[in-house]
Amino acid sequence: MLIYQDFINSQIPVFNEKAVCALGKTLDKTGRLDPEGVEYAYNVLERFKNILDNSKISSCEVIATAAVREAKDSKEFIDKVEQILNQKVNVLTGEEEAERSALGVISGFEKADGIVADLGGGSLELARIKSGKILNKATLPLGVLRLMNQPKKRQKKVGKFIMTEISNVSWLSKTKVHNLYLVGGTWRAWLKARIFLSKYPLNILHQYTISPEEASQDCVRFSTKKK
Repeated sequence: MLIYQDFINSQIPVFNEKAVCALGKTLDKTGRLDPEGVEYAYNVLERFKNILDNSKISSCEVIATAAVREAKDSKEFIDKVEQILNQKVNVLTGEEEAERSALGVISGFEKADGIVADLGGGSLELARIKSGKILNKATLPLGVLRLMNQPKKRQKKVGKFIMTEISNVSWLSKTKVHNLYLVGGTWRAWLKARIFLSKYPLNILHQYTISPEEASQDCVRFSTKKK
């Protein structure tokens, strides 16, 4: 939940609270939202409703993304959320999700030129940006939760599945860029760990930059750690 005092002139939040509900945890196994995640989400939204009622908010937008977009029981979930919040839920398409991520990067980086990668629990959104414009967009079923909770017979093929999905984005292979802009909690968790382990002097993620070689080293380091 984000609350802005003056969104038009200054996109600086005065309130920012996240809750990890893991709605898409069981999506690939059952086609439905995770029951425990759903109940937790309802409880969190009840609290958010109380905050909204006491914050004198002039306008509110409720957004749902990949897990809700794809689940068989999404209508039931949306109806309940709208009842709790007394607000309409806007379920974004994959391309709309990619567009919003790209616009967020453009607003924070004046001369952004590269690919935006927004990694969530249910999907990965990609967007090619240059000179303040979005040139290409794509959405892929490569969310962290759905990859981690694949049926056992498909777990060994996850790497191949990822490469196949990425190779299906036709514009990606034709795009030569030097910058990859990372959006989403999974990337933040990785970079927080990197900052801590490298004893980087500033604990600030915004505009934190690493090289492709450093990223590759981290992939090896974290993937070989015992779980």
